[in-house]
Amino acid sequence: MIDWLASGELASTASYRFASRYGGVSSEPYAELNVASWVGDEPGCVAKNLSILTEQTGITVKAMRPEHGTTVQDVVGDEDSLKGADILVTTKTNVGLLAPSADCVSLFAASTVTKFLMAAHVGWRGAAAGIATKLLTTAELYGVRSDEIEMVLGPAICGWCYPVSIEVHDAVTAQLPTSSTKSSTFIGVDLRIGLVDYFQNHGVSVINQHPCTFETPSLFSYRRDNQTGRQAALAWLT
Repeated sequence: MIDWLASGELASTASYRFASRYGGVSSEPYAELNVASWVGDEPGCVAKNLSILTEQTGITVKAMRPEHGTTVQDVVGDEDSLKGADILVTTKTNVGLLAPSADCVSLFAASTVTKFLMAAHVGWRGAAAGIATKLLTTAELYGVRSDEIEMVLGPAICGWCYPVSIEVHDAVTAQLPTSSTKSSTFIGVDLRIGLVDYFQNHGVSVINQHPCTFETPSLFSYRRDNQTGRQAALAWLT
């Protein structure tokens, strides 16, 4: 059985679940519920893990392959596979959008007034490229205002566990100023803090209550383990 870290509802129109690393078939260093096909795991194990997600949720799973950018893909549910993208959008019910992560932020956003769901993967490159703004402009293209959005952020690395170069720090904080984590001896970024501030300032209702991946052994963390899997964040319109 999958060990679910958290589950809930958004805007009374969508359900979401965040999985721990437990409940799949992959072996170390990808044990157990790795959903990423590009990290070195056996393809058959990844396929089985994705089928376990489908079996235990009853939802068709469409898995994102992040590119660390701002590419958007609309998902209708009959795709054989998805192209590389960091934002998935659907208006179809019972189509599961899966955003993998292992320190980056997986997030979901749903509309309170219409059938609309976005999933996103946000790493420092995407943050620096303006993915937060892209999420809101994408919603606008579907007729969804920012003050009609409810959003949840998944587990991700915290700022004090995420040291970066001054160049990365400055690139991220140019887009998300409050993501800065600095002291006299430390330079880092906390993407979730920056994202919460940005979206709340644009009228979005945001849930941010999940743990740091680096500090949580039951979660995959690339910064902690280097060679590792990616945990599943899954949401669908109901």
